[in-house]
Formats: sequence, C-alpha cells, structure tokens
Amino acid sequence: MIDAAKILRPARFFVLSALLCSCMVFSACNAKREVVFNPADENALELGVTWAVVTVPYAAYYREHNYQSDVIHNARQGDVLEVKGKYIEPNVRDINSVSAWYQFDFGWLDNVSIKLYDNRLKANAASKALVGDKQ
Repeated sequence: MIDAAKILRPARFFVLSALLCSCMVFSACNAKREVVFNPADENALELGVTWAVVTVPYAAYYREHNYQSDVIHNARQGDVLEVKGKYIEPNVRDINSVSAWYQFDFGWLDNVSIKLYDNRLKANAASKALVGDKQ
C-alpha cells in the first residue's frame, strides 16, 4: 500500500520553501533607500584616527600629561575630539595598572574622563546617546 504522507512530504517542503523564498525576495525589493554621504565627513571613517568622547560633566585640559601641570582649557560632556597623541605611564602604587593620557588640540586629558572610538561616526553616536538634546 502506498503511504500518501510520505509522497506529499517532499511536495509540502518544496511549496513552503518556495513561499518563504518569494516572501524574502519581494520584501527585499520593495524598499528603495537612499544613502546620503556628507563630503564634509570625509575623514569620519579614516583608518588610524582615534576619536574620543568626554564622559564626565567637565574635564580639564592640562598643558602636559600630568596633574601637576597647568590647566589651560576645559571640555564638556559629549565633546567629540580627535586624538593627536598618547602617553602611557606606569602606576607607582599598582604595578599591574597604567595611567594613559591623550593629547588633543587644546591639551591633554586623562583616560578616566574620556571613552575612545575607532571612527568619528561611532563617537558622534555615543555623544548623542550621552547628552541627548542638551547640546
């Protein structure tokens, strides 16, 4: 005797697969999104450039990479800054930790007051999430 369920099982699988594939094809083709590129942001994705977002309400820019030097400027929470240089010094109290300082256009900030990103688009998104509509 022929088992009808065994004969219809491959046909059912084929019909369901065809239906699923057609749904995916039609849903992918219906939306035409326009990609807008701002030429002013030509270095927003540049390799080798690190960006920082100030995470504390106010951060002091120091003339040199230590707390004993003069404060020459300040940064506000949400500021997006391009990193110009980096200085790492070992911590004398804890041999397993280091203190990092990052140089910007206005001076040096410590690693405690900033968060680093590998491109400006990520840094801008983090800044907007951090401050919202305050700026």
